Amino acid sequence: MLNYDKIIIGDNMRAIREKSNMTLEAICQKAEVTEQHLKRIELGGRGMSIDLLFKLMTIYDVDANTLHNIKISDNENDSIDRMLMNIPRQDRDYLKTIFIDMITNLPVRGAA
Repeated sequence: MLNYDKIIIGDNMRAIREKSNMTLEAICQKAEVTEQHLKRIELGGRGMSIDLLFKLMTIYDVDANTLHNIKISDNENDSIDRMLMNIPRQDRDYLKTIFIDMITNLPVRGAA
């Protein structure tokens, strides 16, 4: 089971923001949250909603694992997320839509 360490995640999010040369104010405007809200997340004082996670993934153009500093595999080339990040955004969004549809319509095993 993964350990959700808000301080590590917050530090990582701040590093991603700084690497993207975006200010806290700019991210907050795009994500539609207050600076205080995002600052508390970056400092490890609070977690984030799924809605905010998806907004930040879009703003930073990264996957959830990158935002949460989760290493999927010892061989990064094996990661589906890594492979998706290497294709054009339009194709990546299309594949995500198909994948979500497949999961949503997956029959429940063991159901009568």
